[in-house]
Amino acid sequence: MNLEGLMGVYDDLSQEIHPLNHYVIVCYFGKMKGLSEPRPSAEAIDSAWVDTSKGLPGVPSVVRRMLIDVEHKVHGGRRVKW
Repeated sequence: MNLEGLMGVYDDLSQEIHPLNHYVIVCYFGKMKGLSEPRPSAEAIDSAWVDTSKGLPGVPSVVRRMLIDVEHKVHGGRRVKW
């Protein structure tokens, strides 16, 4: 992976799923090099490929905001509607 820059830092004190969860997400963007499929590193607790066109039930709003920003960047500035 070639990192190209910081997408954003997302901070939220959320009570949406469990009381008083504090989420801090640092999101970078980049491009894959080579033909292999990306895999999580050993530090990752969990990972999943997600089809955002089917909605994201149970996902904290801070994660939704981050994913909207990522899709906005990927699709050249167009707002992506889920």
